[in-house]
Amino acid sequence: MAERRSYRWDLMQWIARERVVSIIRAGSADQAAQDLETLVDAGLTVIEVSLTTPGRRT
Repeated sequence: MAERRSYRWDLMQWIARERVVSIIRAGSADQAAQDLETLVDAGLTVIEVSLTTPGRRT
């Protein structure tokens, strides 16, 4: 049987390749969405939205 690669391993390789992890911690979900759009427009692809952002989706 072929070995299955783990999602976690793929994610860690992606983060290592990108070398930048953006973290959004905003005062509201609307502000977090605006910040996210700005970061994506700037070309960033590894983005975390902090669980302390009010109104975030879990």
